[in-house]
Amino acid sequence: MPRSAFKRLVTTPWFLVSIPEPNPGSLPRPRLDDLLESSSSDFPITIIETPPGFGKATALAAMANARKESTAWVTALAVYSDPVPLFAAILSSLHYLYPGNQGIHDEITRLNQDDDPLHSRIASMLSHLPEDRRTVVVINDAHYLSKKALTDLVVPLARYSRGQLHFILSGMQSLTSWLSKETAEGIAHTIPHSEFLFTREETTELATAAGLDPERIHAANRCMHEETHGWPVAVQLLIKSQYEATVDVETGTAPTLLTEYIVNEALTSLPKRLQDFVLTATASTGTSPKLVTHLTGDISSPALLQECQRRGLFLELLRDKDSDPRFRWHPLFAQSCQDILKERDPEHYDAMQRRTAEWMATRYPSVAITHALKVKDPDFAVHMIEDVWLQMITSDHTATLESLCLEVPTAGRKLPSLLYIRACCRDILGDAIGAKMLKARADRGIATLEGDEAERTRITKAFAELLLLENHSGLDAAVSTAEEILTTTQLHRSLFTHGTFITAWNCLKLSRAPRRAAALFGSVSASAEIAGFPLIGQSAKVGLITAEAFSGRFRVARHLLDEFDTDHKVSAPNSPVVGHVVAWPDAFMSFWQGDMNRAVQLVREIDSVDGYGVDETDLARLYFAYAAALSRDTSLLNEATIMVGKMDDEETHGMPWPIYKHVAEVCLHLARGDRTRAIALLEDVKEHSWARTTRIIIAELWFRLGLPDRARRELDHVDDTSLVSFNLALYQKTLAAIDWVKGNKRRAHSRFESALDAAVPEGVLIPFIYLDDASRELMTTHSYSGTKHNDFLITRIAADAARSRKSTGVGALLSEREYEVFSFLATPMTAEEIAKNLFLSPATVRSHQASIYRKLRVTNRKDAVRQGLSL
Repeated sequence: MPRSAFKRLVTTPWFLVSIPEPNPGSLPRPRLDDLLESSSSDFPITIIETPPGFGKATALAAMANARKESTAWVTALAVYSDPVPLFAAILSSLHYLYPGNQGIHDEITRLNQDDDPLHSRIASMLSHLPEDRRTVVVINDAHYLSKKALTDLVVPLARYSRGQLHFILSGMQSLTSWLSKETAEGIAHTIPHSEFLFTREETTELATAAGLDPERIHAANRCMHEETHGWPVAVQLLIKSQYEATVDVETGTAPTLLTEYIVNEALTSLPKRLQDFVLTATASTGTSPKLVTHLTGDISSPALLQECQRRGLFLELLRDKDSDPRFRWHPLFAQSCQDILKERDPEHYDAMQRRTAEWMATRYPSVAITHALKVKDPDFAVHMIEDVWLQMITSDHTATLESLCLEVPTAGRKLPSLLYIRACCRDILGDAIGAKMLKARADRGIATLEGDEAERTRITKAFAELLLLENHSGLDAAVSTAEEILTTTQLHRSLFTHGTFITAWNCLKLSRAPRRAAALFGSVSASAEIAGFPLIGQSAKVGLITAEAFSGRFRVARHLLDEFDTDHKVSAPNSPVVGHVVAWPDAFMSFWQGDMNRAVQLVREIDSVDGYGVDETDLARLYFAYAAALSRDTSLLNEATIMVGKMDDEETHGMPWPIYKHVAEVCLHLARGDRTRAIALLEDVKEHSWARTTRIIIAELWFRLGLPDRARRELDHVDDTSLVSFNLALYQKTLAAIDWVKGNKRRAHSRFESALDAAVPEGVLIPFIYLDDASRELMTTHSYSGTKHNDFLITRIAADAARSRKSTGVGALLSEREYEVFSFLATPMTAEEIAKNLFLSPATVRSHQASIYRKLRVTNRKDAVRQGLSL
């Protein structure tokens, strides 16, 4: 599967762009506040690089909280070493800071859709910054970034923002070397780590606030400032120990020193219950009241968490008005506590890491795997990966998943299940050869497995093959296997939800029972949010719309489309695997319902954006060619030729692109009047058994080329029991036209009525517009034969007549759909009634009305009718 289908980015969680709240009782440091403010004002980039424990985050949070109206915050993750995820995080932080800024909101949407160069995105984003203030973006834990992320993104943002955007980068290492050139140029400035040390006066103030008597301490020949050298973490720990121990800053490393203090001083000063709580609650650096309750099994745990914060135990509070509060332990403090727990009670440590992994599995699967890798039992990490790997792939964390697979102990890395997962990662990341080699190793290894391991591997293989296999028959068998597993096997809820989604997606791609695909998508859409997977739930809603459209249930699909959040009308932002696009089912239905202008407009949008699924994009290009061929518009034909040239030349993931491309070329040559070339190309179309709609279109092409017998032979291979509204209508209409030219008038009328029966309920128009002479004669004659669809036919005949008079009258100004709406304007029917007759939504009818008024240069319905009739 090509990498371009996996480009969407998951929205940055609010707690990564939320400024930490100040710790209760923290010491105001106006000197440091002024220094940070001055540096961030004078320099586009301020660098803070110190070892752990220097209070960088505390100082920055204090500054940021003091200037909340113009300070954005990003807590960096390892994935931000790539400029694009970092850009997404910066955009999210700015949107969090300026929620009413529509321009920044649009840039986030654009980032998920377009494939423009980064410099173009940077320029566009900068244009939306408020001009009345200087915005400062604080990036904490910036050591997780990379030189590339800084030089490709942060430096240009700071350099070209005309002073509107400045950065403060805070981390433990590498920042000064990464930005040495910018520092020499005066763009970046480093604040020495010594500025973060407590002064003697600040140390005394802290001690006094904690109830210590500095004079008594001095009389005992001890000096807190000299013993700690002002190192903030050492000062704080020494105060918490009531100054009962010494600190050797010169020789002790930070982790060793912290662990010693926590063991001997910080924990011993706490009540036993709180000691035990801290050792358990620090299993995860990021935590919440619900997580600590899960870990301890004690409903009073949230209160104990607040007690830790009140005591200043290196715990930051993150709060959002719309979400539950979250906390973050100082990483070194948490690590030291876990080292202590692992030494004192390894079984309890193991149990807490296991419970943390289980809690995180559905929320943050990569974090869950990281905790699972700390558990002594190596099988636990393997099973965790087997349960959440599809969730990581569908949320575009493929590279992270692959690296975590490689962190499993050597024996586990060789397991067939992990080899299948790694094969999927390689394939998604563009290494098809590596993927095939890993899959071949897995296929050989699976035969040697037994029992539970064999069953778990069988499950992994089934879903992996949905992503890896290319040929139609293999994928068809894989879908059957996956459906059997979903209905007979108890799966982890992450694997079940995402496995159902991937299975539904393949059902849709294979044109295999789209109603079954709709049922599977509907199941995911209904249950995903409750199960804790809102992102895949959104993608499933789009999949459901597409499945209903492919099922020929246009009314249902249109209703779902109208209900879909208008912010997602161009694309569903959280579907990196399938690239499902709301615009695609809309364009598909618009084509079959005869709204060519809308279909063309939507396909242009899809074609212009790299980030939609490759399959959806190429299918949209195919339908653009169909639309252009029917219209015979020269400019559209030229545009379609370019689009068809972009289509894949090889069958991929079960899609017969060479056939689709070939048929599109036939349509274009026929539309240009090159009958000889069209016939030659059509003769070369390879035999295929399952692309039913394409086969019917091929038959229609043979008929329009004046070869009805070839058309009949093509249709003889179609199983009409599997057809739905749109392709059944075209199938019956083409058969009717063949019978008509062959002189079998009675059967022609019977088949034409069957075509109307299939088309009218869903508003399918394509079989009855842009008609050849024989079909036009049949439709006109059929209107007098006692049809139960007389109103539909009268409208179609009028529209066809208007198209025949393209050079004059109102028909020359209006599109097909606009002319249909215009024909109702002289009646007393409301927009809702017109919509019902034309199988459109009232909103679409009103949109066409507005276009009609604009083209006729009028402002109301009455004048539109008068002006139209006068032309």
